[in-house]
Formats: sequence, C-alpha cells, structure tokens
Amino acid sequence: MNKIIIDGVELDESDLQVSDFDVADYLAEDEALTELYLKNALETADQAEILRAFRAVAKAKGMTKTAEKAGIARENLYRALSGKTEPKLSTMQRLATALGYELSFSLKPISIG
Repeated sequence: MNKIIIDGVELDESDLQVSDFDVADYLAEDEALTELYLKNALETADQAEILRAFRAVAKAKGMTKTAEKAGIARENLYRALSGKTEPKLSTMQRLATALGYELSFSLKPISIG
C-alpha cells in the first residue's frame, strides 16, 4: 500500500477516501436552499444543468411521490430528467408544480453583434 506524507503525517490510501457527494441530501429539508438551487440552475439557461437541478430536487422530495403529484409515471419522470431526452414544457411545468413551484418565463431583448 502506498504511503503519503503530508506535513509530517503519514497517511495511506484508506485515510484519503472521500464519500460521494449528493446535493439531494442537502435539499431534502431546506426549502430556501432548494429554491435558490433551482433559480440558479434556471438562470444558467443550460438545459443539462436545469435537468440536473430538477432531478436533484425530485430525488430529495422522493421520486415516486413527486411523480404521483405531477401525474407522471415514475419511469417517465426518470426518463424526462435523464438528460437523454428533451422533456416537454408541459412535463416541466407539472414537475415544478409538484415540487411546489410555478415555472414561468420572461422575455428580455438581447444585443446581437
């Protein structure tokens, strides 16, 4: 086994193991953090980031419970949030409502050029 010395402390590989991070663990009971997380994802306008955020929040609140509230089969919810398909706007609106939010859009002029 390889030994590593940091500031005079001898460590081996077992001392350096890191647990997996799952944002859903932090969203389960913190509504303010959940709202901020979703808003930040939406502000990126990046579809993959938005789907990741909605998937994490749905997982935190329970995928089966979220699917039932949204009126979507659980398998279809997983598929919609997988990043492998492009979910319909109506699906995302139903999901947002099931999670306790209203999904809305704004239109702002941009300068091109």
